[in-house]
Amino acid sequence: SIGSGVSIIQVISHDKYQRVSGTMIGGGTLVGLSNLLLHINDFSKIQELSRKGDNSVVDTLVKDLYGSNYDGLDGETIASSFGKVASISADELEKANIKQEDIAR
Repeated sequence: SIGSGVSIIQVISHDKYQRVSGTMIGGGTLVGLSNLLLHINDFSKIQELSRKGDNSVVDTLVKDLYGSNYDGLDGETIASSFGKVASISADELEKANIKQEDIAR
């Protein structure tokens, strides 16, 4: 693996499986975004930072949309990564108390 994506595997049985698709979003995406946003490109440091963060500061959760759990989805499930910061102005973003840890989470 070169850290560039994630394979989607169909498991047919314990010893029979096949790659059916993939996504370009993987480890390389995580480290690249971290480098752009946080100026950190070391995976272990990203992990360490993320353990201290609160993603609900930047991510839109199911409970933000529906008030609580919805149709079998836990309210804490991420509905949109970075959804809370997508629609605020640059001025509001500067005033917001968003920490590196929250972005890394």
